[in-house]
Amino acid sequence: MTAGITVFNDWGTVQIDENWAAMSLRHKTQIAVQTPATGAQAFNGSITFAATSPMVFWKADAPIYALTSTNNGNGTWTYTFRASDPTFATVYVFDTPEWATQNYGLEIFNAFGVKVFGDQLSPLKLAKVIPIGAVPLVWAGLPLGDYAVTTSDPGFRSETYAADIERTAVFSCGARHLGNGASCDWVLARDSIPFAVNSQSFTPKFLVIADVAGL
Repeated sequence: MTAGITVFNDWGTVQIDENWAAMSLRHKTQIAVQTPATGAQAFNGSITFAATSPMVFWKADAPIYALTSTNNGNGTWTYTFRASDPTFATVYVFDTPEWATQNYGLEIFNAFGVKVFGDQLSPLKLAKVIPIGAVPLVWAGLPLGDYAVTTSDPGFRSETYAADIERTAVFSCGARHLGNGASCDWVLARDSIPFAVNSQSFTPKFLVIADVAGL
């Protein structure tokens, strides 16, 4: 940018400027991923929240993934999570900070008057981005702490099995937090599809870990 303010982090990456906003915690809530799914021997749990550009992390007792994410068009989003077994999850929603107002402290706005930073907010702290070479994966390379996790995409795997006729099961990659990292494994997305396809796999690209200590 030719004018204004540019803030860099310790790694030399732009943290705040005309084009970048500091993602900040907007919601933290616990959900039950326990509703029997349709078309799969799996379980769902949903959450609806107000947000502009959400980035969603979670802590869960079992691997889960975002089955759907829907912009409802009224300032809210709905996320549905899926797990192979019933579980609970704590969901952290980070968002660009234009929703938050302050009466004191430091605020930074871009040229359009949109708030891109507020010092009264809790910024997203990325602890690690892990390339996923294969699933399942366990990565435990962080100091003991309080972490939440997400993936860049849920990936995809299908396999054919024999029943009265050949059928297909489809899986996506779920993630869960660890005390010193995160892990991911395949979660059943749909089964008993009454036709066969060639088995195939598209591994998700990245496992993303956030430090949520104190949030």
